[in-house]
Amino acid sequence: MLAGFIAGAVLGVMASNIPTAFPKSITVQLIRRCPQQRDCLRPMAVRGMKDETSKVWSFFDARIDWIDPVDATTSAVDVTVLLEESAEPAPHGASKRGVVLAELHLPHTPCGTGVARVWVTQARRHAESALIPDGPFERLPSILYDLFLARALGRALAHEIGHYLLGTSRHTARGLMRAHFSPLELREPATQQRYGLDPVDRDALAFASTCRGTIAGASSR
Repeated sequence: MLAGFIAGAVLGVMASNIPTAFPKSITVQLIRRCPQQRDCLRPMAVRGMKDETSKVWSFFDARIDWIDPVDATTSAVDVTVLLEESAEPAPHGASKRGVVLAELHLPHTPCGTGVARVWVTQARRHAESALIPDGPFERLPSILYDLFLARALGRALAHEIGHYLLGTSRHTARGLMRAHFSPLELREPATQQRYGLDPVDRDALAFASTCRGTIAGASSR
């Protein structure tokens, strides 16, 4: 689960003499859930979210392959993303340490599809706290509003994809898989230094597997 860009994932330290094998591609199906077309994201914000997620994983030479729901029946899907554009997370998903932006349900089998839920209303709250005292978030020019929101959503989703690949809900002290991301980070572009993987994660990812032939080894919860 991700609170204030929250969640995390770490496996134990692996042998340092084994080469790290990162995923070459990750197939992600995005399903937008916007009942009755109320409070829907603008297309620019959705594209920005995808671009931000792809950018973070490009730091590891991994490509995000985005597919439409209509194509999911004929394509292998690693992660299905439910973009909740108006719903709120259940009370049990709340954290005393921050705003819950997203959560991931790991598959029951090593070859299963992970399911991530990302809450737009929570991302708005998170982004707004980065802008005070600059004024109400909703009054920003649309291009800036969409930029901050896309960064919040994209980084949260990139984090949840990390949970899926590592097959665990644990988190690290730094990097992409740390427990908390500061709202003030939304003011700056993502960098590998801030959203990279620590040595434990890099070794663990060498043994993770989506059963798509993209990563060596196997691991799942």
